[in-house]
Parts: sequence; structure tokens; C-alpha cells
Amino acid sequence: MALPGELDVEKVCSECGRETPVKVCISGAGYYIGQVCDYCGPISRLSYDYYPTQEAAQTLLDNDTWKRRDTDYHPAPLMIIKLRGKKKIG
Repeated sequence: MALPGELDVEKVCSECGRETPVKVCISGAGYYIGQVCDYCGPISRLSYDYYPTQEAAQTLLDNDTWKRRDTDYHPAPLMIIKLRGKKKIG
């Protein structure tokens, strides 16, 4: 369990046991905050957003102002609200 302000993520690669710090990573979609093992490859994308530049992502990481995928984005309540507002057909 993570303390307030800490990320609850694995600190080592499950394949090789090497450390996997949270850092700015890159993919075809852009830069993101996540974990990559230098030997085994990508482990996780932690940020909800992709960023246009490495500098933008690094600034958000340094300031701890990035949106986390697992804690900040919850589409289910929005979908429930939308579904409740629909009329029954038939």
C-alpha cells in the first residue's frame, strides 16, 4: 500500500528483477509517464495523457502534476449518468 503522495507501483521488473523507476517514456503516440525496463522493455504506462514533448512530460513529472490512469480517470460514473438519462424505446 502506498502512502499519500506515493505511487503504488512495482519498483522492479517482474522478468529480470532490475529497478524500474517512474520516468518519461516514449511510444508511437507520444511521451508518457511510466516504467520501462532497460533490458525487458515497457512495463506500464502510468499517465492518463500522452504529451507532445519530453520536456512537457518531465515538467509534469517533476512537479507531480500529471494525471494518473488509475486514480484520476473514472469513466463509469459518467456512463451511468448518461444511461439514466436515456428514454426506453418500445
